[in-house]
Amino acid sequence: MLKKVLLVLIFAALAANGAFSQIKMSAGVGISTTGAFGGGYETTNSSISEGYKIACSGGTAFGYFDIKYVEVSIGYYFYGTFDMEERGELKFVTPSYIVDGITLGLLGKFPLQIGSKFAVFPAVGIDYYLILSARDSYYNYYSNASDLSHLWIKVGAGFDFLFNNLIFLRATALYGIRFNSKFEDDLIAYERSDPDASVNPKLDYGIQIKLAIGFNF
Repeated sequence: MLKKVLLVLIFAALAANGAFSQIKMSAGVGISTTGAFGGGYETTNSSISEGYKIACSGGTAFGYFDIKYVEVSIGYYFYGTFDMEERGELKFVTPSYIVDGITLGLLGKFPLQIGSKFAVFPAVGIDYYLILSARDSYYNYYSNASDLSHLWIKVGAGFDFLFNNLIFLRATALYGIRFNSKFEDDLIAYERSDPDASVNPKLDYGIQIKLAIGFNF
């Protein structure tokens, strides 16, 4: 999955560079926060209902490179959470994790200039979260942290406010749907190994807010 995401980002950046080589470029740094509402799954077996509500939230410090219609970013995902909340009638210890890792992002956008200092843009993109470490609240580390890595597809809008010819503020709000990690797929596969169980997977979804300072070239 990571190799595929990297290839998409590289080819998109090269294509954008060739197509828009005469267009003004910029780069910047920023922070973002993602609040997720939870996916997971529900399992019904005879008269018993159980499962997990799973949500991935957290903050990211990132840098980005922009070629007007394309923004490519890389960031550090810090103090993220992989929250697992029991669903249904069976209650047991919830193996929630605090995680960190690397984020890789590709955002396509269409800027619309409003006056000399303000521009708005609709946007759609993807973010891949490569999880490097995961621990519980007792500092017990999960040995297969990369199994928690996951992909988001996002859509939203943002604006740029130009302070001067060099420096501008960028704010973006995105709604996202998260695809299951390997960890979640393995949980669901285990539940489905019971022929009497009915398993209902649910995708995680949430809102991301991004703020960045950009510099025109």
